[in-house]
Amino acid sequence: MNNLEKVLKQPKKPFVVILGGAKIGDKIGIVKNLYNKADKFLIGGGIANTIFVSKGTPVGNSLAKKVKLDTEIADDPQKKIVLPADVEIENEKILDIGLKTIEIYSGIIKKAKTIIWNGPMGYIEERKFRKGSEGILKAIISSKAFSVIGGGETISIIKKSKIKNQIFISTGGGAMLDYFSGKKMPGLEALQKNKLKINE
Repeated sequence: MNNLEKVLKQPKKPFVVILGGAKIGDKIGIVKNLYNKADKFLIGGGIANTIFVSKGTPVGNSLAKKVKLDTEIADDPQKKIVLPADVEIENEKILDIGLKTIEIYSGIIKKAKTIIWNGPMGYIEERKFRKGSEGILKAIISSKAFSVIGGGETISIIKKSKIKNQIFISTGGGAMLDYFSGKKMPGLEALQKNKLKINE
């Protein structure tokens, strides 16, 4: 919690949020909640496809939701949301970000001082679609940023790489999403109340 609060309440700038994978609704919630705090959102996976759909860009049979996005995300008035410039496609599905996107995202990550990453950039179950996620991880490791990484799939990329340099890992992916989305955390509220009673 100390690490999560450090990122949420006192992030060093530039503050970059990287989101991919599924759980699209939760990740849209993070963009909405952190829009005025973060400097850039690097988007991949289902949330990228969902934003593409909202803009009228075809995504074939890719993972996506047809939802009405908030103004911050749909119009992006501060130009903070960065979508893939190219993608890897198979069987009419977007399954990873492309090499150009990896280069663009890596350049932004290099300048970051604080990073949140939740959700892989591609269908990591297949080796050939891990390039995007592996590229993101290499960029984070090469940066000097304080980084928080959460979610089972995202952490699996780190385990395969066997590198954990200056990275704080949260295995509670869903809980991490809720926390950064600004949702109430019943377990934490109960612990806080109990702590106050003990102090009394």
